[in-house]
Amino acid sequence: GLQKLRSVLESERQGAMKVTPQTIPGPVHPLNCRALDWGWQGLIAYGCHSTVAVLDPRSMQSIQTLVHHNSNIIKVSWSLECYHHTSSFPYSLRLASVDSALHCVVWDVVQGSILSTF
Repeated sequence: GLQKLRSVLESERQGAMKVTPQTIPGPVHPLNCRALDWGWQGLIAYGCHSTVAVLDPRSMQSIQTLVHHNSNIIKVSWSLECYHHTSSFPYSLRLASVDSALHCVVWDVVQGSILSTF
C-alpha cells in the first residue's frame, strides 16, 4: 500500500511513464462507465460497483481499494495537487468519488481513509 505508492511517485518523478496497452482488472457495472480518472501522478482510479480501485498502470497491480459507498460509483476525480515536495512533506493523494445516490467521498488514498463526505 503505502510503500508501493511512494515507489510509484518516486519513479514518476524520475522520468516519463511508459505504458503498454492492457486490460484493467475487475468487473464493472454499467453505471461505472464514466468512473475513471488517470491522475497527474500516473495512477488510475476507477469505480468497480460500489468500490474505488486505484492501480499502477505500469504493473497493472492494485495499489489501494477504497470502500465506503453503498451505491455504484459514477464518477472519480483526482485532486490536482502539483506542488513542491520533499520526504518530510510528500505529495498528498486526494481523490473524490461520487455514487449513484449522489453521495460524495473525498479520500486520502495513501492512508485509505475518508477525509470528508457529503
